[in-house]
Amino acid sequence: MRFTRIINSSIKEKNNFKATDLDSGRIYNFDFLAFDKDGNKINTTRVKTATVKEKLQPSKDNDNNALKERSNNPLESNIVTTEVNENKVEIDWDEIEGVDEYEVYRDGDLLKTVKNSKFIDNDIKPNTNYLYQIKGKLPIDEERKKEIKNTIKEHNIKDINEEALFFDKVIITKEVTPVEKEKNDSRVSIASANSWSLRYMTFIPDQYVPNPWDDWRDAKYKYFGGDNRGFVGAYASSYRTKADIDISFSNGGSVTLDKNVGTTYGYDENYDLIGSDTASSSGIKLARKEITSSAISFTLTHSVGNPLTTAPNIDYEVSGDYYSNGNYSLLGNHDQAPNHEMYQTSPSSETLHIDTMESFNYLFPSYPNTYWNASN
Repeated sequence: MRFTRIINSSIKEKNNFKATDLDSGRIYNFDFLAFDKDGNKINTTRVKTATVKEKLQPSKDNDNNALKERSNNPLESNIVTTEVNENKVEIDWDEIEGVDEYEVYRDGDLLKTVKNSKFIDNDIKPNTNYLYQIKGKLPIDEERKKEIKNTIKEHNIKDINEEALFFDKVIITKEVTPVEKEKNDSRVSIASANSWSLRYMTFIPDQYVPNPWDDWRDAKYKYFGGDNRGFVGAYASSYRTKADIDISFSNGGSVTLDKNVGTTYGYDENYDLIGSDTASSSGIKLARKEITSSAISFTLTHSVGNPLTTAPNIDYEVSGDYYSNGNYSLLGNHDQAPNHEMYQTSPSSETLHIDTMESFNYLFPSYPNTYWNASN
């Protein structure tokens, strides 16, 4: 980790700082303060980085399938480092093998496409929250390509997006607050938190969607009802599924799950309602939870289908690590259908992950997935 000592507003020397005796899988904050020759602080740079997390081992308390999915995630060991001061945000992430370029978004707007795994944003305002997303396309291997082609042939799939068909998505999300310029204080406070509330929802953006399984499963329903909305935030009233996670360090620590499944409606060719049902929520569960005085970890797994027809389930998994000093990191993967969104609702409102669906064919297990991580 390199930093610069500034004297009389000019660079005089460069030093290397090395932190040792760190725990694995932890996020660390470092504040570097620069002073002029009279001892007045002229700049604060905050560096946030992490150590590689040890791979989880199977146990009676852990879902081994969830551990396998996590170990297959190309972002599992990807370290994202931010260097932030009042004038810039610098984001550095580990190169992802196979990804040729990265699209960098800030608050939903594309800023730049870069070839290397680094981005610097100089157009910022002090003490303003920014949400960065770094997106890439990861080619799948030949075996999976063969499986996809077999699925297309077996089910006579015609709606094919060739550009996306043989690529997994990777999305890195980073919440950043530039450092406020300070005149006198020599320290920068780091917020701590005692509890968090999270919400993960899946939803269909359209009001109606044609039955994607009409040709090979069930011709009774010509359309299914959607949720008729976009990414409107954590408190949307319509969804396919909803999972709420509450995390607390109080009274010895806890992590709990509350879940709900929206009703599925089926329509005929005239959009007349001819059937409805609600799928079981039993496929939404906490597959793992670990609690200590300084860290709480969990894995949420999800597999819920359409109760009106036989079709592939909506599958996703997300693992979270939350720390008593206020830091957090999330690692997830999901089908590229329908839309997926995850939010923090407490202690502050934050967007953790959003992804727009490709098509319902992407519910097939052989089809490409989205892999993502998020941290503050």
